[in-house]
Amino acid sequence: MKRAPGTTDYTHLKRDGEKPREDTPQDARRRWWTLKDEDAAEATVSTVQFLERMQAGRLRQNVISARLYGNQTMMCAAAQSYARLINSQSAVKDRITFNAIQSIIDTLTSRIGETKPRPYYLTSGGSYSQQRKAKKLNQFTEGVFYETQTYDKGLDCFRDSAIWGDGVMKVFGRAGKLRHERVMQNELWVDDVEAMYGFPRNMYQVKDVDRDELCGMFSDDKEAVKVIEDASRVDDQQRGDNMADMVRVIEAWHLANENEAGKLVGGHHAIAVAGAKSGSGMLARDEWEYDFFPFARLPWCKRPAGFWSQGLCEQLQGEQLELNKELWFVQRSMQLAGTVKVFLRNGARISKDHINNEVGAIIEHTGEPPVFFCPEPIHPVFFENINRIIERMYRQSGASEMSASGKKPAGLDSGKALREYEDIESERHRTTSRLNDNFYLAVAALDATFARELSGYSVKVPGRNSFNRVDFKKDIGNIKDDDFVRQCFPVSRLPRDPAGRLQTIQEYIQAGFMSPRQGRRALDFPDLDTIESLANAQEDLLTKVIDDILDEGKYRPPEPTDDLALAKELALESIQRYRQFDDAEPGKLDLLRKFNSQVDSLMKRAMGPGLAAVPPPAPAPGGTPQGAPMAAPKSDLMPQRAA
Repeated sequence: MKRAPGTTDYTHLKRDGEKPREDTPQDARRRWWTLKDEDAAEATVSTVQFLERMQAGRLRQNVISARLYGNQTMMCAAAQSYARLINSQSAVKDRITFNAIQSIIDTLTSRIGETKPRPYYLTSGGSYSQQRKAKKLNQFTEGVFYETQTYDKGLDCFRDSAIWGDGVMKVFGRAGKLRHERVMQNELWVDDVEAMYGFPRNMYQVKDVDRDELCGMFSDDKEAVKVIEDASRVDDQQRGDNMADMVRVIEAWHLANENEAGKLVGGHHAIAVAGAKSGSGMLARDEWEYDFFPFARLPWCKRPAGFWSQGLCEQLQGEQLELNKELWFVQRSMQLAGTVKVFLRNGARISKDHINNEVGAIIEHTGEPPVFFCPEPIHPVFFENINRIIERMYRQSGASEMSASGKKPAGLDSGKALREYEDIESERHRTTSRLNDNFYLAVAALDATFARELSGYSVKVPGRNSFNRVDFKKDIGNIKDDDFVRQCFPVSRLPRDPAGRLQTIQEYIQAGFMSPRQGRRALDFPDLDTIESLANAQEDLLTKVIDDILDEGKYRPPEPTDDLALAKELALESIQRYRQFDDAEPGKLDLLRKFNSQVDSLMKRAMGPGLAAVPPPAPAPGGTPQGAPMAAPKSDLMPQRAA
């Protein structure tokens, strides 16, 4: 039986004129990692274009969020669109008169984003070599964060997460060094169906790069440079006018799978150019040996399903729009009814020029005088509603208006009260702080992973008096993730307010948790840096001498000017601790014992022969009675002991 054209053949589940599903190459073309170079580049570009069409809703929400925060529309991640919108938007157009969302995000960024968590590698009952590697890894991570300015870029990522829902930082190696790069959320694309549970297998990054910079990255590959030089400009594709020469680059990743032997195989990585006029458009292609992407992601509020998170702008979007309506109504009412009205009777012989703002002006009139009327432009309930909306927005976000304005609550004057108030306010952001810590842990993990592929890579670690250098291959070498536990600690858990910090340190000293020397170090005031470095010089020097013995086998004998009692204490502790390890080297243990013996010799020499056996002189009998000794000075910074 012949069917009407355009109907469906339910036997083969296809329409007239359409091939069966297994014969269509569309699905195969989306699997770019299975294609050859000449087809893989085109398949990668078409896949990204398909995702852009299917996820237009995410782009619209990102545009709304960008406008809610910065009063400025930003379309996608294209630099060309951004430049055109900047030129088309005028500063005199209607804008948000009170941007509560921006105030809230900036407040939370200054409170949480400025904590600067420090990742640490810890061992649980590990050997000495493992503990030494953990120590070097900590120094290596600190050095990488210092060289790449990770905390500054992480602050931008934190703000991005509040605006768009996710802050992203990319970790990669280039020219023999690790690089950290802030990535806009609009640059990344994943398939929504594949990322239903938050773990996609493929990811794409779309970015506009300067042509000369891109040629410099692939200067060793003549074919790649030729493709870049012949590629069309981004503004040619988008019909824009500017002076920049940008090329659209697409970087794609397909994660590796674990086979029966426990080895990761099947991963792919590719870099392609969109709009290539000659060649396949493929710049680079290699295997990807990992089951994760080179991105550390900071989510603001994870959704129950899907990959992308919800930002604070989206959470407060309805409240801000309601606030804008109220402010617009108040503004219009003030303009229409907020001025003085003058009532003149018809036929009154009064010159309008006489009604002015001159002091003591004389108005000549015949008949009834003019009536001056100043109406109430708007009911006070509208101002109360505006305050309620702003209060709801701050309460929903967990930020206080006092923190946004930089004021402390009235009546909180003591350091303890300020500390308790800050702790209560921080409870609301405990989850956000943990996500921020996990973000820096992920960055540190990517650093340790990709540093293995860089030969001769070393970083400078800022020390107390100078820089130290840590070479990854030489000082750390091969590491196993099972040997270490990564944890994140803030730079300081003490209150940031000077009064609260001083109060906490006083309590620790009173309880015996720290000594006055440690309390002075914990204060960490800038004007105490010189005093602190001098007071701890002996301990820092002796610690470095012992560390050189254990790490490099470098011996430096003690000197009579050293604090011999402290040197004796540190040497004995190091000997007992080093003996516990199964991989302890006998030569280094002998050096520690030699150091301890020389300390004993110096201490005996300082006492002199027979000096300890001489009894103290007896007090002279019948002397003049002395007055009562002065009481010892008391201080909150000194531990209280029973008399």
